[in-house]
Amino acid sequence: MKISKSKFVVGTQCLKRLYWRVHEPELAGVPDAAAVAIMEQGREVGRLARQLFSGGVEIKSGDPEQAIRTTQELIANREVPTIFEGTFSNGDVFVRVDILHRRRDNRWRLIEVKSTTDLKDYHLDDVAIQHRVVSRSGLDLASSSLAHINRNYVFDGGSIDVRRFFKIRNLTERVERLQPKLTFLLRSEFRILAFPQPPPIPVGSHCTDPITCEFYDRCNPRSQMTTSAIYGESKQARLRNWWRWASSPFGTFQMISR
Repeated sequence: MKISKSKFVVGTQCLKRLYWRVHEPELAGVPDAAAVAIMEQGREVGRLARQLFSGGVEIKSGDPEQAIRTTQELIANREVPTIFEGTFSNGDVFVRVDILHRRRDNRWRLIEVKSTTDLKDYHLDDVAIQHRVVSRSGLDLASSSLAHINRNYVFDGGSIDVRRFFKIRNLTERVERLQPKLTFLLRSEFRILAFPQPPPIPVGSHCTDPITCEFYDRCNPRSQMTTSAIYGESKQARLRNWWRWASSPFGTFQMISR
């Protein structure tokens, strides 16, 4: 079984959400108008970011294996300065990279694009898993970065100045320090996915943080969900309990009291 970058990130929020996303995606709720608008905004920001790198080539194949082969062909062609949606696979994880930019020394910059106005904690896992898969696929990465909207940018009419619109943060050292954590997370996720049923993880603030889970209504009947369940746990407590769940044997999951 292989998982994508997006599914890996889903698992860092909740292992039950990951299980359902992989095995029973039809149970997901239908995105509302606000969620659809946010997704479209993300796509539009991604298209804008490509304007930072002229001459880039997009990989459009929906077949992961074909996309991987095309990526390798473009990497070998030094006439190609930038690759959009470059695809890689390693250790049963495959990723599509928003932007891969070739430097003059033939090393590469990995850039993930987000439509937020700042770096969020969960962005680190997103960039870290891409850094892991791409570098372990043999590509010589010089840096891994996040491009997000510059909150100080002021639109003064006409066309958007993309060089001022985006802020690019180099996260290379931070994501490299996360690699031991990712090894544990991946092991936990694949172990959970091999179970015959989803793990009995109780409701909590992770249901809506960092985003509201698409299985929220299935997992959280209104009678179960209280204000304290949604907001009461600290981030440190949620992370501590997540690790305990991930490392507990299936069938004997017990939430350890804080």
